[in-house]
Amino acid sequence: MKKDLRIALVSCSAEVGAVDANVRTLIRWIDRAKEACADIVCFPEVSLSGYSLRPEAVRITPKIEDTILDIFRRKAQHCGMTLLVGWVTSNDGEKHSISHVVITPQGKTGVYRKTHLGPPERAVYTAGEDVPVFRLDHATIGIQLCYDAHFPQLTTIMAANGMDILFVPHASPHGSGQGKIDSWKRHLVARAYDNAVFVMACNLSGTNDTGLTFPGAALAIDPSGQMIDSAAPNPEGMLVVDARVSALLAVRNNPMRYFAPNRRPELYGNEAKQRVVDLSTEESMKIVCLLGSPRPKGNTAFLAERFCETARQAGSEVVTFSLNKLTYKGCQGCMTCKTKLDRCVLKDDLEQVLDAVRDADILVMASPVYYGEVTSQMKGFIDRTFSYLKPDYTTNPEPSRLKPGKKLVFILSQAQPDEKQFADIFPRYDYFFKWYGFQDNRLIRACGAMGPKDVASMTAVVEKAEQTARELVQSS
Repeated sequence: MKKDLRIALVSCSAEVGAVDANVRTLIRWIDRAKEACADIVCFPEVSLSGYSLRPEAVRITPKIEDTILDIFRRKAQHCGMTLLVGWVTSNDGEKHSISHVVITPQGKTGVYRKTHLGPPERAVYTAGEDVPVFRLDHATIGIQLCYDAHFPQLTTIMAANGMDILFVPHASPHGSGQGKIDSWKRHLVARAYDNAVFVMACNLSGTNDTGLTFPGAALAIDPSGQMIDSAAPNPEGMLVVDARVSALLAVRNNPMRYFAPNRRPELYGNEAKQRVVDLSTEESMKIVCLLGSPRPKGNTAFLAERFCETARQAGSEVVTFSLNKLTYKGCQGCMTCKTKLDRCVLKDDLEQVLDAVRDADILVMASPVYYGEVTSQMKGFIDRTFSYLKPDYTTNPEPSRLKPGKKLVFILSQAQPDEKQFADIFPRYDYFFKWYGFQDNRLIRACGAMGPKDVASMTAVVEKAEQTARELVQSS
């Protein structure tokens, strides 16, 4: 950061889909920021399009996007200020992105797309895949949108790439302005202090036509984690603060206060260096997840990840195997597992999977439906589970070598929307796995999922995956 900068943080309303009215609102605040001699003006999340969970209500076509950019380029040049403006941007044929645009006085632009969508947003918007920072003439800035700021790694990455000021525009409904500021202090102060950066936040304000009410709020924190100023305007307002170079250097020139140079990234990205030392008296639940699809980011993989992540948050250990990446044979019908060994005789990649299932409490099997059946990858595993049966399994009332009480979660997706089609798959395998001692077996099924990301918009199915994880973990 080369010079002191005056920042204007605007908390204003935004009508859903009323782009022309919202443009006029923003221009009015830009003029007020110019009167305050601001260098950078930050507007709330989706301040141009308004906030809605119905993308069609806030969609801005590429042609209108270009027109809007021209308007704000001219305004930035006329006022000599950098503008940070938010709206919902279009993606080619896909779900839209919640984005924030940086517009410099020279007419240059950069875009940040929200990387961490809130749970209600995931079904209707596409998350960004990049973590950019924007180098301006006098400072390097970063942007995170609302829910993003709860993930500390984002700020660490941006700071490592030279960020001086982090802007966090919000569209966060409910509560009061002061309540919102108090909430921000719990995590935004840590982002500033840990990374030696300024953090600036502002929220939408007012009630929109979807019935959501946004409390006006703005806040500025210096690189030492101290509050510069805050405001809770009702209904609208602008907080003007100065980001001073001296405040930045006071931290970064102090080796005991500037932590970034002492980071050890060789530890953070190396899973071999990371382990859990279990000193508890109670074992955590062990979950083995098998992905049967050749698509690593397909529909069943998405549902399996939602189940597993929910289970992890509840304290479970999860091991995932992508069967398509393993090399193994199908069952050879040699009967060695019944005559000489208590396990499968084959020594290949599936050996580790079969052993993991022996130790697991919950088995998750996720597969798309191919030709009315699970994939060949999954079927190959199922055939090899024959080794779990004792030699006298046909007459023994306890035919399984596995400990009883395991639970099965069967995840299926199919392009066919008719639920009656392929409804026989789960009952068939449920029958066999009950032989192995599996109990409380569950089905999570997505019908009509043609594309690899279709299931993400099936809210009920996604919620069922998460709820099933909570129920099974808690019941144990």
